[in-house]
Amino acid sequence: MKSKSFASTMKKIVLLGICVGVVLFILTQTVFEVPIVIGTTTYKGLTASLFLLISSPIAIILIGFISTLFTNKSNGE
Repeated sequence: MKSKSFASTMKKIVLLGICVGVVLFILTQTVFEVPIVIGTTTYKGLTASLFLLISSPIAIILIGFISTLFTNKSNGE
């Protein structure tokens, strides 16, 4: 039962991460110009949009994975 609960929760988090990444990509291409700063380099335009498209889902998935592990552990599953 643990793996099914964990798997279903992770599927939802992955879908959420992908949706957030796509929405941020579309917003930065159409409405907002959000510069991304990594170290001393500033990225704008398509490069910043691609960074958001790739990094947003990864960040959400990592946070969701960690929180799911602690949630399943505290529920005794």
